Amino acid sequence: MSQLNKVLQVLAVFTEERPFSSAEEVAARLDIPRTTAFRHLNQLCESGFVTRQSGRYSLGPRIIQLDYLMRRNDPLINASRQVMQSLSAATHCSVLLSSLFGDQILNIHHEAGSDTTHFSYVRGRGLPLFRGAASKIILAHLTSARLRSIYDKHQEEAHAIAGDWRTLSDSLRQSRKNGCYISHGEVDEGVTGIAVPLFGDDGLVAGSLSLVFESQRAGLFNTELLVRMLQQGGQAINEALAQAVQPS
Repeated sequence: MSQLNKVLQVLAVFTEERPFSSAEEVAARLDIPRTTAFRHLNQLCESGFVTRQSGRYSLGPRIIQLDYLMRRNDPLINASRQVMQSLSAATHCSVLLSSLFGDQILNIHHEAGSDTTHFSYVRGRGLPLFRGAASKIILAHLTSARLRSIYDKHQEEAHAIAGDWRTLSDSLRQSRKNGCYISHGEVDEGVTGIAVPLFGDDGLVAGSLSLVFESQRAGLFNTELLVRMLQQGGQAINEALAQAVQPS
């Protein structure tokens, strides 16, 4: 394992459930000598990725700076922002942009609607892999090998939520055929989500675009129209993203 990977592993120790750690705890979690943990943490402190208070460490201000730069410069966010604003204005619903990295799915941008729909998975918080429209439409468009790898790694969670491999793959195959996924209360009780996939210039799924609204309002909407609006928005994002990554 490279030196860079070892240092990145230290950053991965800090989570929503464990925002603070001592050097001893980092060493124990990564199964490395305490002196090595101290060295990596000191390097991260010097660069601002980690900060130290009263002998315990947490993520530092450099993370906030990088988040600011991502909000301004990320190609997927920039390609999506105007489309999301238009969808939110037209439907009064919240619009979410989600992205896949590794075996995690995150909401990376949010355009709030005029309604007051509450959803717990805000920007930057990892979504459940096997629940909800945003995640499932991404999974539906992964290669079979990639999907199986994620399923095997999270088999206990997957089996509890989605059933065995055959049941999950059959369900996702149907979502892929439909070109969208509609969920009711899978992530937050009383909240409906409709999601379509987004694709990078390599043709692989890059994320998803979702409309979110209170399920009790579902009868007020023409669902087929919402799906078409999302699909048209998704196509516009795909085209803008492909253009954005072209060399100037």
